[in-house]
Amino acid sequence: MNTGLRSRAEWNAARAEAAHLAPPDAPLEVGWLRWLDRRLAALGHPEVTPWWHETLQAFWCSERTFFACEKGQRSTASSTLARTLMVESFMRDRALILEQVGICSFVSVDIRSSDSAIAKTIATVLGAFGLEEERYVANLEQGRFVASASTWQARDAGDRDLSFQLRPPSKGASAAGTFVGYLADEVNLWKNEEALKQPAADVIEILMGRLFGQSGAHGYHTSTPEGTEGALTTIIAASIAAGAEELYVARLGELGARRDGEARAAFRAQLQARARSATDRALRASCERWECDPRLTDAPDPKSTHIPTWAARAGDPLVEILECWRLVGVALRKGAEGGDQLDVLMHRYGAQPGGDAGRRLIAQSLIDEAKERACI
Repeated sequence: MNTGLRSRAEWNAARAEAAHLAPPDAPLEVGWLRWLDRRLAALGHPEVTPWWHETLQAFWCSERTFFACEKGQRSTASSTLARTLMVESFMRDRALILEQVGICSFVSVDIRSSDSAIAKTIATVLGAFGLEEERYVANLEQGRFVASASTWQARDAGDRDLSFQLRPPSKGASAAGTFVGYLADEVNLWKNEEALKQPAADVIEILMGRLFGQSGAHGYHTSTPEGTEGALTTIIAASIAAGAEELYVARLGELGARRDGEARAAFRAQLQARARSATDRALRASCERWECDPRLTDAPDPKSTHIPTWAARAGDPLVEILECWRLVGVALRKGAEGGDQLDVLMHRYGAQPGGDAGRRLIAQSLIDEAKERACI
């Protein structure tokens, strides 16, 4: 396998190969991402998961400009969308006026660490393209890229200059340059960045405007829900209510609903078996509650905009949900998440916007038992 894309001919061959990987009548982006998957897999990196492939294909087929997704933690959103944005930036034809550099912007509160998920993804994808790092060059040549703490420069398939930049979520940092695409990462966390104190909606409005004149360029937005008033949560709700044409909101879909249903059913069975075999009264009571809790019994809705971690990932759904359960057992917090393990699980990994402790269904047997005790 030729790992270096240095000449125009090599880039053209790569784009032709990628075009053949897309199904008939599918957008070119589908083939581009599959092509990148193959190169990354050859280097020992995991491929994009089936749910993400299906979801992104639906987005590209919609021909909309902006994508939004609210998901559970560790659902591979940041790395997947960073890969997607980079391969689009490299492969897409574009027009840049004068001597402009096409900027591919990654907007995140985590821009200081070279170990961040996005920074690692940028370096990984550049390596998959066979580009070699060169920190001190006067004239950038094809096949090399320049890296600093938060900026990577390279050239695309049309021999045009590209700059991949990690930027903070501020209006000033978002207002410079011609964007060929951007990723707004963990938008609901931006409000916690005290040094910025700028509304996330204002920053996103500027980001959207930076795509002017770039046909086919996309803006991606993702976040874990942080209460019902989170910036991305609000934008998604308002866009759905208004029927906004340019924002595509990710849905669970048939594949995600099937994985979600399998995970919850298997998880519920395990919890029941574990609780019923215990002599502890509290565990038995929890079992009765879990048997009736709608978060484990209701059939997942393919139209849901809440994407659980175990639905988006590629592993066994039961294994994925059990790993999430293990992690939420470390510490329980009061407040939005509630003080119940199931509340915390659904908030962090089930992509629910907040805790539901006050409205949680309690098994009728527990209510009857409480009444009996009150009479004694």
